[in-house]
Amino acid sequence: MKKHIQIWSYWLGLTSAVITLAMRSFNALGFWLPGYIVQGVTIWYMSFYKGALLFMLINIATSLEGWSRILNNQNLNAMHVDHEVKYGQGTGKSKAARAGRDE
Repeated sequence: MKKHIQIWSYWLGLTSAVITLAMRSFNALGFWLPGYIVQGVTIWYMSFYKGALLFMLINIATSLEGWSRILNNQNLNAMHVDHEVKYGQGTGKSKAARAGRDE
């Protein structure tokens, strides 16, 4: 279900952004101007602009939950795996400590 939310919110947000840009560019060129603007009655570019922001935020929020789960699993796996010690450096020692000891 989350995958469908991500896909639909992305494409609806992108479509709304394109419609917003088209309406705003027509308005800037002097075409397709409504006679009067009444909020809630007239379909105006701000409606699509706010819709694009809403859909993109929904997409980001849905994606972040999955990404955080992946990163959390990677961190848990990294803690339980024995890593090869590089350059004879023990865990917790800095390069400066290692350089001073080697000479």
